[in-house]
Amino acid sequence: MIENDLSPPLESPALGSDGRSPTADLKAFMRAFEERMAANERRAERLRPLIDATGIRVSSDGGEVTVTVTFTGAPAGVEFGGAFRSLGERELAALILDTYDRAVAEAARRRAR
Repeated sequence: MIENDLSPPLESPALGSDGRSPTADLKAFMRAFEERMAANERRAERLRPLIDATGIRVSSDGGEVTVTVTFTGAPAGVEFGGAFRSLGERELAALILDTYDRAVAEAARRRAR
């Protein structure tokens, strides 16, 4: 006798390995990612005084992105303001690079003093 089980197998692309939809998996992944990022930010706050004393912070005109570079211009951090979510991927990438370039230029000006 042939069994007539119409449920999708666990390995189906329609379901994750735990039987949940990929959308649920993505939401869980994003929640876990955001929690890890928040934990990293809390740990990084202990270093903030050192970075502030030796780093150069430059923000985009709208405050969407703040880039911190070292005195030599090496990237030390990127922070995002709430308005960054309204930007498209390419626009955000261009804004990050522009802000980084401005921070590197400021570091070069300070070194030239």
